[in-house]
Amino acid sequence: MNPVFLFLTFVAAVRPMSDADVQQRYMRVHHVWQDLHLAADARDEKSISSFLVIDPDRSEFRVETNRIIDVNNVEGLPRGFEWSAYVVTARGISPILFPIRLKSPRREALSDTDVEQILVIGAQKERRWQFDISGTKEGHTFHIGSGNGVPKYVIPVPEIDARPDQDAPTASILDVETTPERKWSDRIVTEWYSIEIQRSKAK
Repeated sequence: MNPVFLFLTFVAAVRPMSDADVQQRYMRVHHVWQDLHLAADARDEKSISSFLVIDPDRSEFRVETNRIIDVNNVEGLPRGFEWSAYVVTARGISPILFPIRLKSPRREALSDTDVEQILVIGAQKERRWQFDISGTKEGHTFHIGSGNGVPKYVIPVPEIDARPDQDAPTASILDVETTPERKWSDRIVTEWYSIEIQRSKAK
């Protein structure tokens, strides 16, 4: 179950950007990163050092290769927002630190209960931006949204008999440098939004 978002219009230096312009600028950078990995797969390369980076400290959404920023693939993040990031697995929701560095669109999940989703939210008063990324053994999804009001994000995860002491052994889409320390919960509430886990039996 994914919430529906309306895209905000921001004023560019030369001309106003339409809602479609805003979406397409981020999608273009994402596709560049994804295509780099698809090309590596076609060459049977096990891994490449190309990352999709969400970095509010620099107000950037960018591609990095071998730790070098690709200046042709950098888009600015809207300023004036309070940004937070979360990882969701079968254990629940946990905050993670910026910058968010995604090393691969896909991951080698071992089972249907081995899920991972990255949620990045920028909020101010009743306005917000959101990036929703997940990688599974079946494929990769990436959504961008923005809107008004105080939203409630409901994220479905498979129900498990008992929550594991550790996440399932899997190749996360997060860079290995992201701190492994996690503080898990089933619900997070801020003044701007709420995030809630919805557990359902795996098919």
